[in-house]
Amino acid sequence: MDPAGNELDLAMPRYSLDSAAAQDLVAYLKRLGSDDSDHGVASKQIIVAAMGPAVGLLAGVGSVVERLLSGYFHHVNQGGGIYNRHVVLRTATFDSSGSAVEALRRLMDKTEVFAVVAPLALGQDAVFIEFTEGSGLPVIGPRAHHRRSAVRPPDFTFYLTADIDDQTRVLARYAQNHLAAAHAKMAILLVQRW
Repeated sequence: MDPAGNELDLAMPRYSLDSAAAQDLVAYLKRLGSDDSDHGVASKQIIVAAMGPAVGLLAGVGSVVERLLSGYFHHVNQGGGIYNRHVVLRTATFDSSGSAVEALRRLMDKTEVFAVVAPLALGQDAVFIEFTEGSGLPVIGPRAHHRRSAVRPPDFTFYLTADIDDQTRVLARYAQNHLAAAHAKMAILLVQRW
């Protein structure tokens, strides 16, 4: 709803499952960990990884993301976890001379990982996704950092929100349809500092 109480249709991605797909997902979650190919899943835990820089401008953001994830998974675990499995968060960090892929490899040498959540690897996205896709390791990120292309989309990489180009397009369409006067001009300014 907008401030005037009108329902908004922002055309952002929405995900829904039909009944059969939802039942399949529940069945998969229940049997998860019973197969050797389910890395990072055991009868009582699911291991997920977070990653980000240990130093530099984004180190503080990475620290905040880690604390938020830790708090969220603590809340999930207090409620019984996911089908009685506690979510265990492991963190991989890299310094300015290292890479996100190297950090994730080091972590995966120590422990099996089910999925990577909220990776903070700006500037290394393509190489990072290439590695995780090749490893069959699911990645769930907060926002796409790259533009959708005509190339086949990745199989194991999921984003909760669209990239900045798509978000800008949706914002402009909403402003044009709901906010702008008949002949008003509009501009969108994006300032990024990394």
